[in-house]
Amino acid sequence: MVRTAGDEGRTWKKRAWLVLLAGGILAPQATPCLAQSAPATQPGDSVFTARMADGYAAVAAGNQASALAAFDLAARLAPQIATPRVAAGYALLALKRNAEAIERFVAAVGIDENLDVVRRQLAYLYAGIGRNRDALVAFEWLRTRDRASAQDLQAIGNLNAMLGERELALVAFRSAATLAAQLADSAVLRDSRASIAVLTEASGGANSPGIFVELYVSPFYQERFDNIVTYGLGRVGASAGGWWRPAAYASLRLTRDTKSVGGMQPVLYSDNSLVPALGVRVQPGGRWFTLVAEAGAAYPLVSVTPRNWKRDLRAGVIGAYSNQHALTGKPSGVSLVTEIFGDVTWYERFDRNVISYVQWRESLRLVQGPAGSVDVFLRTWGAFDSRRTYYNRVVEGGGGVALHAGINRRASLYIEALGGHYLAERNQFEPARNYSDFRVMFVTGWSRLIPFGQR
Repeated sequence: MVRTAGDEGRTWKKRAWLVLLAGGILAPQATPCLAQSAPATQPGDSVFTARMADGYAAVAAGNQASALAAFDLAARLAPQIATPRVAAGYALLALKRNAEAIERFVAAVGIDENLDVVRRQLAYLYAGIGRNRDALVAFEWLRTRDRASAQDLQAIGNLNAMLGERELALVAFRSAATLAAQLADSAVLRDSRASIAVLTEASGGANSPGIFVELYVSPFYQERFDNIVTYGLGRVGASAGGWWRPAAYASLRLTRDTKSVGGMQPVLYSDNSLVPALGVRVQPGGRWFTLVAEAGAAYPLVSVTPRNWKRDLRAGVIGAYSNQHALTGKPSGVSLVTEIFGDVTWYERFDRNVISYVQWRESLRLVQGPAGSVDVFLRTWGAFDSRRTYYNRVVEGGGGVALHAGINRRASLYIEALGGHYLAERNQFEPARNYSDFRVMFVTGWSRLIPFGQR
């Protein structure tokens, strides 16, 4: 089973909206900050200076339309200067023409990327019209350059919560709490702690019923066997919501590699099968713990005898845990990422064997930003079974580098070197008990929950 990120449903989003309001992300929209329009330098052209003076005089007189006309004329006279565009943007805000204000602010930060408060204003405007991803990109630009305030980090958490990215929201809220504590900012510290409490409660609380879709693909290369193994899984089903989250679904599972060969004496390095199935599952208290049972049929993808459909029954329990902890007060500073995964499953098709896996990966996130993140990690993994099969009783350990693409990290590339040891006694046909390996793995996943009644 594979756990993928996805929407938590309408109830969760209502709670996230409360978190967003509590953080005050929309509050600054109605309060233009004219001080930010003060330029560092001015061109010597007297016409430009006169038009800027006309604009400021009109603002002081409360005539925003005249101010806008003056600032726009100044902008045409000095296309390399951001100041008139900033001033025009705030005049447009006063006229409640926010969409046009956004255009002026975008042009201003395009000329001078150091206008941090203008960029914040732009982010708040995006959030106010529901362009949450654009708002998130604006705030993340500040965070990755260590120019984000504690309130900016709180806003990043609020936006991720609205987008259904609970884990990323928690990371941002915890970073906000850390920075707020260092700066003695009691308001942000209180709000960030409240946000963490709401999201932590939401993760263990009720989940809205609805239709869900889950997709997962993971090809990986093993140097040891010079083999590429591809694993894919898709599910479509319905969840009843509630604390137990009971769900029924149809699934399609694929495993295929490039090294296995069929024939009278097939040599198989992986399952090499296509398995459609019907399944049920429950996730008591959240997504960290899943009980699952499936009934399906497996069809071999390599030539074996007999090559026909074979019944596939399986049932098991899956556990997963992940957490990211900031190690510095800097918004884009180094953080520690812990990931633990375990699986115990009974398989009728594999001689009624019970196979278990456990993995622990500890990563140091060195770089993180809108484009993605870079980790160095250590990983240990072990497999055990009830039939004492040689290949199913093994331990591994090693480390490597991981690259995660995008803010929401929907795609990851892992490159690692490791060593392993088989625990069962070896016969002459089995590989050596001790081995080393180099692996490259690509992982991507996507999921969505559509609440019942939503069109």
